[in-house]
Amino acid sequence: MYNLEVFTRPTCSDCQDAKAFLSDNQINYIEQDVSEDLEKEQRLIRLTGARMVPAFVFREKSFLGKIKKPKVLVGYEANKGLIHELLKENS
Repeated sequence: MYNLEVFTRPTCSDCQDAKAFLSDNQINYIEQDVSEDLEKEQRLIRLTGARMVPAFVFREKSFLGKIKKPKVLVGYEANKGLIHELLKENS
């Protein structure tokens, strides 16, 4: 099981497509709008090494507080198949 965080900007059409897909499929996620908060953008850069959005951060739910490295994917259209696969595993 994963917790999903999606880094977005309101002017990004790829972000809008990704959010529409997630909403249409009733997939819970936490949206991080990097245009509103410099700290969120800095977190995005630490996670991905870039400012590109959308960025999908799949954090595996862990037991006993073990920290696991998240799966990070940048771009919706280019990673659509893998994103759908990870979300399918999560349902």
